[in-house]
Amino acid sequence: MSSNILSVAQVNAYIKKLFEMDYIVKNVWIQGEVSNCKLHSSGHVYFTLKDATSAISCVLFKGYRQNGSEIALRDGMKVIAQGSISVYERSGQYQLYVKEVIQDGIGLLYKKFEELKAKLNQLGYFDAEHKKPLPFYPRKIGVVTSETGAALQDIINIAKRRNPYIQLVLYPTLVQGDEAKKGIVAGIAYLDKMEEVDVIIVGRGGGSLEDLWPFNEEMVAKAIYEASTPIVSAVGHETDFTISDFVSDLRAPTPSAAAELAIPSIFEINETLKHYQDQLLRQLFLKFEQKKALLELYKARFEKYHPKRSIEQMMQYLTDLQARMDDSVTNDIKDMKTKVALLSQRLSSASPITKLSSGYAYVTKEDFKVVKTIKEVKVADGIIVQLLDGQVLAKVTFIKE
Repeated sequence: MSSNILSVAQVNAYIKKLFEMDYIVKNVWIQGEVSNCKLHSSGHVYFTLKDATSAISCVLFKGYRQNGSEIALRDGMKVIAQGSISVYERSGQYQLYVKEVIQDGIGLLYKKFEELKAKLNQLGYFDAEHKKPLPFYPRKIGVVTSETGAALQDIINIAKRRNPYIQLVLYPTLVQGDEAKKGIVAGIAYLDKMEEVDVIIVGRGGGSLEDLWPFNEEMVAKAIYEASTPIVSAVGHETDFTISDFVSDLRAPTPSAAAELAIPSIFEINETLKHYQDQLLRQLFLKFEQKKALLELYKARFEKYHPKRSIEQMMQYLTDLQARMDDSVTNDIKDMKTKVALLSQRLSSASPITKLSSGYAYVTKEDFKVVKTIKEVKVADGIIVQLLDGQVLAKVTFIKE
């Protein structure tokens, strides 16, 4: 009997070390069908992965479930499990210590999607500094899609409605299947070389992850990244995201939305032009008024200090003085005439002739003394009666009081 006898624990520990030193089983992906799936009260999940000829025990600890491996495992589910194989020393059973579980088929594609996404992100494909802005007024828009798909018709309808002057250039290609990625890359390269093309829309309608997979290919992402023309990604519906969406300069949720974003509205363009025109006219008018006011100011200053202005002011002063003198003389003459007329009226009123013309008579004695009362004459005295048109010589024959 050999003296090198090992205990069960020693054997299990040795075998465990062998597993831990094997780099292959330290990080392995295993594909199989779930069976004997049990959720322990501790939160750990115990199950078996099997195929047609073999099986392996698996454990998914609670911590890994909470870190992203939380899927509803059930018996019969096809999955791919990632983890490390080691020995559980207590029972001497080797098992897969699972770190991540994805569903087979779609799950594998999703894994590839996440791996490529992480790779391209690390390379800077998604960085904002590489995003090219879309032109405000594109003349020609390239479209890479199927010529028979609904996406193309949606883009055409939007273009007709928003701006019928925009030209669309189609590069028809498959957008589904293994050969689609080559056609998409060729379409991007072809349209990118056309100097007239201002924007490129790359996309298709919605579908399953497998249907949209060409837009998750690395060669398509590279073609978008290296293009000098701005590219709008329009793949699937609003909830669908592809690698192309992350790499492109602008992501649109649908082909229709891509057309809305890439094609400016002719109405909005006209409104913008009208706004700029009105603004320009207002600025020109304001500038004109400012220059006009400044010119008037300079003109006023020039006229104020020009010798001609002084002469004109002096001439105006003399003219005003002459006018005031004329007015003064005229007023004085007018006042004198008024006074003369008044005196003339007074003299006329006091004149004996005026009274004689009213039927009165002027009586004097023969010695021309005025007879004012009957007491100044006696019978037989001679008197002279002065009338308006002559004299009457009379003799007093009778005196009556």
